[in-house]
Formats: sequence, C-alpha cells, structure tokens
Amino acid sequence: MDLENGDGARLMSRKDDLQQARREETQSVREGLISTIQHKLVTYDDILAKARDLNAFQRPSNRDYHSFRTWFWNVKPLNYEPEEDFIKRREDLVSLRHGREWSGFDGLVETCIRKMHGPLTQKLFATKELREKTDDKCLYYYSQSRIEKLVGLIITLIIFILLVLPVVAMYKLTSVGDRNSTFDAVGILVVFTLLFSAAMSLLTKAKRHELFAASAAYCAVLVVFISNFSNDGSHQNG
Repeated sequence: MDLENGDGARLMSRKDDLQQARREETQSVREGLISTIQHKLVTYDDILAKARDLNAFQRPSNRDYHSFRTWFWNVKPLNYEPEEDFIKRREDLVSLRHGREWSGFDGLVETCIRKMHGPLTQKLFATKELREKTDDKCLYYYSQSRIEKLVGLIITLIIFILLVLPVVAMYKLTSVGDRNSTFDAVGILVVFTLLFSAAMSLLTKAKRHELFAASAAYCAVLVVFISNFSNDGSHQNG
C-alpha cells in the first residue's frame, strides 16, 4: 500500500524491521529443525544400544532349538501357519539361559537322559517343583544342577582312569629294566597324553592355552614317573 501511494520513505524506514523479522523467522525454523534432528538422533542411539544389547544375548543351542521346534510342531500354539514361519529363522532367535560352562559332552549327556525319559529319570534328574511345573506330555524339565553333577562324576572317573592306567602300565614295563620296555613306556606316555588332550577338548570348554598347559603338566608327571622308575631299575640291576 505504501508503494502504491508513492510513500517510499516509509518503506525505507521499515527495511531494518523486515530484515529482523526474516532473521527471527529463519532462526525459529532452524531451531525447530535442530530440535527435530536431535530428537531423532537420540531415538536412533537408543535403538542402536538396544540392538547391541540384544545381539549380546546367547543364541540357542542345537538341542534347545530342536526342542522348541518339536514343541511348536506338537502343540501348534498359533494355529496359523504363516505366523509360525519365524521359528525357521534361527539366526533371529535368542536364548535367555544364563551363561555357564556347557560343552558338547554336557549336551550329549542331557540328550541321552531325554531319550531315556521315564519315571526313573524324572525322579533322578527332576525336582518335585520341576515335575509339578507342567503336565504337558510334550514338555518336561530336568534339573541342570543334577545333570552337571552327573557330568562331573563321569569326567572325574575318566580323569582317574587316564591317570591310573598309564601309571600301572608303565610301572610294569619299567620294572623289567629292559631298554625296549623303556621305549614302550614312552609310547604309552605319548598315547595317553593324546587321549588326555582329546578328553580335555571334548569334555570341557578349555581354551587353547589351558589345553596346552594341562597336557604339558600331564606329560611332565608321566615323564617324571618313567625317569624315577628307570633309575630305580638301573640301580637294582647294578
């Protein structure tokens, strides 16, 4: 209106006010945009943190996964096949079982117990609370602590055999005092050291350096045993 009326001075006097209003409008838009970006960035960081925590969960073992699929096959809780397809995406599943030492041998023992499922195994390896936890014939629980005790007993027996048998065999060989018997004792040492290493790797979750240290200690004990009895045999012969 001022321009149409020819009042140019009025327009010049309001020039600074218009620029200030435009700057304030631009600043307001900028602040709103920054606030929106900040909100989305915080939300994205929260999602990343939750994804990292979720990725840290344990993946289900073969035994747990197949048990879960068997339960789905028998019970069919969803009754709608497309919704059950997620069970086939094993890489997306996680297990809530607490972290603990659980080797393949432990799983083998538990699998054998499950295959022999019956009143006796339920009584030996399931507490009263676990037996009363479910009445579903396709679902039953075993006490992990009792299974671990059985596994510990079996491992103790195997270690005892691996320690006693080579000692008895080498004692009989070295007591003869023959040179060939000493070489035979060394052969027994090598064989039982390999058996001990294999037992350590299969029955436990020992790391490489732990496996190396245990095998070296086992071999050293047998070497000392051979040397002592070889010296005793030579003294007796002299």
